Amino acid sequence: MQLSTLKNLEPCTWSDVELMNVSEWNMSVEEFEKLIEEYKANPNDVTLISYIAFVFYLNVSACEDSISLDVEHIKGLEKDIYFLDFFELAYKINPTIETIHNYANVLFILEEEPYEYIIDIQSQCISLQPKSSIPYTSLAYMYIYVEDYEQAMKYYEIALETALKNNEKADEIYPNLGVCYYKAQQYHKAIDIYKNLYDDNNRIFYLFNLAICYTNLNDRTNFLSTIEKIKKQNEFYKTDTRFLALYIPWHDYEEIDKYIDDNTCYLCSTQTSVMVMQVIYQINRPKFYNLIENGINFYLNSIDSFKKNNPVYIDFSESITINLHKQIEYLRSLEEKFKNESLIYQPNLEIFYYEPSWFFPKLDE
Repeated sequence: MQLSTLKNLEPCTWSDVELMNVSEWNMSVEEFEKLIEEYKANPNDVTLISYIAFVFYLNVSACEDSISLDVEHIKGLEKDIYFLDFFELAYKINPTIETIHNYANVLFILEEEPYEYIIDIQSQCISLQPKSSIPYTSLAYMYIYVEDYEQAMKYYEIALETALKNNEKADEIYPNLGVCYYKAQQYHKAIDIYKNLYDDNNRIFYLFNLAICYTNLNDRTNFLSTIEKIKKQNEFYKTDTRFLALYIPWHDYEEIDKYIDDNTCYLCSTQTSVMVMQVIYQINRPKFYNLIENGINFYLNSIDSFKKNNPVYIDFSESITINLHKQIEYLRSLEEKFKNESLIYQPNLEIFYYEPSWFFPKLDE
C-alpha cells in the first residue's frame, strides 16, 4: 500500500469529507490487521499512523450505526487503544501543522482534555505557519467556544487581516468576529459586519443578530425595520421563538401574545421558547395553560406512536419513553418555576459554527 505524504496537502472540513469517496475509507478487519502489521514494521511513519487514525475514526467512531471494524477482535491491536492514540502518536513523533491540527481537533470534539491543554496544542500551529489564516481561525474558534471573547477577537482580527492579505476565504471569520464585537459591546462594529454579511448572502440569522445589536443600542427604528425583514423572509415567524423573544427587552409582550394562537405547541426545548412561555404566563394565563396542554399531548402522542412503530427495539423504546416523560414533567413544572422567577432576557446570538480544518493522508493513485 502506497501512501502520499501529509506534507502540503490542502486542508478540508468535515463537510468536504462527506463528499469524499467513502469506499476509500471502508476497510475490513483483515485489511485493518494488515495495516497494523505495516505500522509495527514502520512505527515512526507519521503518514501511515495518520491514515490508521482516520480509518479508525471514520469506521468506528463516526459510523457507529454501520461499524465495519470489530476493534476487540483485531489481531495485534491493544484492546484499549483507539483512534485518539494514533492521532496523538503522529503529533508526538512529528508535530507539524497537519498532525497538530488533527490531534487538537479530535481532542476538542471529544472533550478528552481540559480546554487550556487543547488550546495550547492548537496554538503551536501559529509559529509553524504564521502567514496562513487557518491556525488563527482554528484557535479563535476554540476561544469563542469557551467564551473567552477577548482572545477570540484578537485571533479573528489577525486571521481576517491575514486572509485578506493572502486572498484567502474569510467566510468563517466575519460572523464570529461580529459575535466578539457584540460581546465587547462594540455594537456598531458588529452591525457593520452583519449588514454586509446579510447583503452578501441573505441569511436570516444575520438579521436576528442585527436586531439584537440594535436593541442594545436602543435603536427602535432600525430594530423594527429589521423585524419586518425577518417577517418577510421567514413565513413561520409566528411560531419561531427566536423571533418572538426579540420583543422581550422592549417589553412588547402584547406583540408576542398577538402572534401565538391556541393551537401553537411549544416544547420548551430552547432558552428562547422558555422565555416566550414565561411572557405568556405573565400576561395571558389561560393561553399559557393551553400551550402546556398542547405540549403534553404532543409528547404523549409521540410515546404511543413510537411504541406502536418500534415494537422490536424494547430497550431503545424504554429509553426514549423515559426521556419523553421527563419532558412532560418539565412542562408541568413550568408554572411553579415561573411563580418563583422574574423574567430575565438573555439574547441568543446566532453563532456561526466554523468547521475546523483536517489534513487527510491520501492513497496514492
